[in-house]
Amino acid sequence: MKIALDFKRVDAKLRAVVKDPAVKLEVNNAMARYMDPYVPMDTGALASSGSANITPEYVEYNTPYAHYQYEGIVY
Repeated sequence: MKIALDFKRVDAKLRAVVKDPAVKLEVNNAMARYMDPYVPMDTGALASSGSANITPEYVEYNTPYAHYQYEGIVY
């Protein structure tokens, strides 16, 4: 399954309103918490704490199979 989300408009509005990196980091932390129920789950490694890289600029999942989950590739 591949899901495409376009956050460009939201990000542009957020950048215009929020300039403080600490606030943007808190927003991204909240976004990661809201996404947790929708993160693919097999062993729980992708959704576990520590596998997500959360910065003021983005939320990125850093596990070896995250790319394959995103692309829908089965090995």
